[in-house]
Amino acid sequence: MSQDSLPAPPSLNPASRKLFPVTDDNRHREQAALSSNAPFSVQSSRAILQDMIDAGDSCDNTQIIRIQHFQREVAPLHEFLVIDYEVKTDGGPRVANYLVIERWGSDILPEDPSKKKVDILEFETDLAAQCGTARATIQLSLELSGKLTTSLASDRILVSYRRTDIDIDKMEPGKRTLIATLTPLPENAISVARLLCVASFVSNHSPVYDLFDKSCFYYSRAIFNIARALMKCDNEKALFVTQGFEFFRIDALRWTATLFKGEMAKQVELDFGPAAVLEKCDTAWEEFSASVTKQNQTLRQPLENAEQGRREAEQGRREAEQRRRDAERRMAEAELEIVRLKALLAASM
Repeated sequence: MSQDSLPAPPSLNPASRKLFPVTDDNRHREQAALSSNAPFSVQSSRAILQDMIDAGDSCDNTQIIRIQHFQREVAPLHEFLVIDYEVKTDGGPRVANYLVIERWGSDILPEDPSKKKVDILEFETDLAAQCGTARATIQLSLELSGKLTTSLASDRILVSYRRTDIDIDKMEPGKRTLIATLTPLPENAISVARLLCVASFVSNHSPVYDLFDKSCFYYSRAIFNIARALMKCDNEKALFVTQGFEFFRIDALRWTATLFKGEMAKQVELDFGPAAVLEKCDTAWEEFSASVTKQNQTLRQPLENAEQGRREAEQGRREAEQRRRDAERRMAEAELEIVRLKALLAASM
């Protein structure tokens, strides 16, 4: 799909502009971004959600139509999600765009001298099994990473400027494999805001990047599986998994569950099992929705006050108009009475 062939949303506020950064109105100003080698608006789930709260609008009519999970085939290994979404319109033209969600490391944590140093190459076999790729590729990825095991991390949301899939090739020039796809039924689709709430939840759940446990693999797969549950993608039409990646169905939030036994294993299930995670995601969504509603009411208050003032002024005008008509009626009645009394007076003389 291309930006020139798809119209912009019928109306844009500060919140929806985050999801459709280039429109016919600002295309000239954004020409540099449109012609760049990486034509994406780079943000974070937290920033976009905050913008929605500030605008008092969660863009509920912007619904997800597909989620694709990709894995880079060359080192350094990486996994990311591509989210296609569209604005629901009543009989109008299709308005669509896409964004990329990925885990992104930032500041390196200070070294903890009490922490036992681990030879990360010992984890090659286990990591290769979790990633579903060759051990040699894992080894090269570890070498390219500089053997960095932990850092502070957040998510990175890349919103397409031009709405064309070929821009992903610029972002990821190497070969990539489509691992799985979610295609929800229209009645089960969720909004982009709700998916961003999921992304923010997963990021906040594990704010420290870990190459072996809380990496981009963990992050993208956790979001994918939560979205799968939220959108009820539990049949072959709604969920497609590439042959050879059946292991992908394992919930990333419980990757480390195999390390625990007995009561601890039960606690892991209570904390990170599907039911617990969905409940926490629902709570995060409710809190976000409440914040949007509260801000919407705050932003609308001056308008409502002005509307109330206009209604009161209009009521005052109508009452004044009624008083004027009543005064004119009384004046007319008085003039008729004067005429009648003058006639009586003239007749009696």
